[in-house]
Amino acid sequence: MMVAAALVAIGGAAAPSAGADTITEMVENTFAEESPFWSYLYDNGYGYLDAKSVSNDGKIACVNRKAGVPPYQVTDLLVARGYTPVEAGGIITAEQAASESRAHPVC
Repeated sequence: MMVAAALVAIGGAAAPSAGADTITEMVENTFAEESPFWSYLYDNGYGYLDAKSVSNDGKIACVNRKAGVPPYQVTDLLVARGYTPVEAGGIITAEQAASESRAHPVC
């Protein structure tokens, strides 16, 4: 059984700028590269992904991780939301990196 946490409206470092459609546009036009979340995704080839969707789904990954949901179940959840398994894994890894840095947490 897949456990899914509800998306919580959280502001902060992971929010994309209003004019950015993709991660690449956001990182190249703002200071988003300072965030471990966005820099991981950008540096690892996920720049084509929609910044707003990834921001929301990064928060979902964070809430689920904090609730103790295993990463494979979060991967399945993100795949159900339209990502490939590799993209889902990238979002999960980026969220974990941001949480470990504590400088720019996702949630």
